[in-house]
Amino acid sequence: MRSFTEEELLTEWRRRLGLLSQDCGCLVNRHDATDLDALLRGRLRSWYASLLGRAPSALLPQRDIAGEAVQMENGDGWQRIELPASCGRLVSLRLEGWQRSVCRTEAPGSAAEEIARFPGLEPTADQPLALAEGRLIWARPAGRVRELVMVMPPVDGSYMLDESLLDSLPDEL
Repeated sequence: MRSFTEEELLTEWRRRLGLLSQDCGCLVNRHDATDLDALLRGRLRSWYASLLGRAPSALLPQRDIAGEAVQMENGDGWQRIELPASCGRLVSLRLEGWQRSVCRTEAPGSAAEEIARFPGLEPTADQPLALAEGRLIWARPAGRVRELVMVMPPVDGSYMLDESLLDSLPDEL
């Protein structure tokens, strides 16, 4: 995993696109052309946001935000967890008393939730269930959040990723 500044990633992308200029000892300024850097910056930010949402989580920055989430037991056996506004994609969730972590969530109203309503088929410490919608997660059986690992962009604005993901940079503008 490597951290890049925006400038470093732009330079790498320009190199891959063949847009790095050769120093020929002269300077040419144009004021009627497209601002290529502004165009590339916008595309780069979109590319990284897309990676954070779809690339394998092992290749991206992760952070345990268990202490940042707002928790409340609903009283019906479900733990309600509100994620911070800057949250990313779930990598793993584990509540106190659970024997294993949940690595994916289901949607409210899904077949998994419907099955969990039947007596004898409720989620257990061995087979927990997490539902998610927006920034809310409902987890059962209820308990305090012990681990809540999310794919999260670095807070300093840098771009952190496994270098193998550089091959997914767009081949064209």
